[in-house]
Amino acid sequence: MYRGVSLGFWLTSALIGCTALFFTFLSIDHREDAEQLFIKRETVLGLADELRQSSDDLTRFARSYAATADPRFLDRFRTVLAIREGEVLRPSGYQYVYWDLEIVGGLDEAETGDIKSLEQRLVDAGIGSEPLYLLNRAKRNSDRLVKIEGQAFQLIEAGQTEKALQLLFGESYHRAKAGILSPIRTLQQMVDRQMAKELDVASEKQQLLDTMAIATLLGSVIFGALAGLWRKPRTSA
Repeated sequence: MYRGVSLGFWLTSALIGCTALFFTFLSIDHREDAEQLFIKRETVLGLADELRQSSDDLTRFARSYAATADPRFLDRFRTVLAIREGEVLRPSGYQYVYWDLEIVGGLDEAETGDIKSLEQRLVDAGIGSEPLYLLNRAKRNSDRLVKIEGQAFQLIEAGQTEKALQLLFGESYHRAKAGILSPIRTLQQMVDRQMAKELDVASEKQQLLDTMAIATLLGSVIFGALAGLWRKPRTSA
């Protein structure tokens, strides 16, 4: 009888131990899923910020070229656009401070990157349909602004610098610029709200899995100890 009870404790301990391992593996997998959520958030916001930055770079170089007629600025304008469209290599480290240092020779020779348009990188990121729509909308509006900047360049070539500056600093230009930044802002707010909810749910689930893993592990230890302490009573001589 006692031997059977002891065996029962051992079997119970082993079963609970396996359950503890199960919850532990679930916890590890869930933690990895939560990390992927964070990475996805950073990817979406990073692409949105790169689109905003490329638009700001185009504006700055267009205005600088109109004000100075320095061909360096026109060359950088075209390069920024070509990188965004995937026509030339996107330098590694492009997401950091780049053009402010590059234009004054403050960067070492850039390492080669990849040739992918921003639009293709959005698709490759596998983001949801709504964020993708907002980013594509911002991109289309930015492309329209590029046409306005192209008109300014034509005015400069025609010697009408004053009109070019008015075009690049006028109300219509500012409204076109807002058309780029507005969907980006909406996207940033949407991603932050959605990700906050998902991370809260993930955190609660993570706590539950960790608690279950610890509880079952303690249960396994307790039943194992009981099995070890259970002894058949000694018979008298």
